[in-house]
Amino acid sequence: MNNSIRDNCEIVWGNCLNLIKDKLSQKDFNLWFQPIKPVSIKSNTITLEVPSAYFHEHLEENYINLLGFALKNYEALLSS
Repeated sequence: MNNSIRDNCEIVWGNCLNLIKDKLSQKDFNLWFQPIKPVSIKSNTITLEVPSAYFHEHLEENYINLLGFALKNYEALLSS
């Protein structure tokens, strides 16, 4: 992946993290969101890397709505 795509991916994910951080305790944010790494971005899809299958399952079971909220709000900011 070239640097501009990687930079854009990191910018998008960083802005999403800022929205997510406001909705969680510092402990939960550090535990469940700090380890996530942005991998790629294409059109309206961002691919994220998580440390393990357990981690992935936990995020889906507990934070999928929060992730959707952050991504949709960031997308709305870009569109305005």
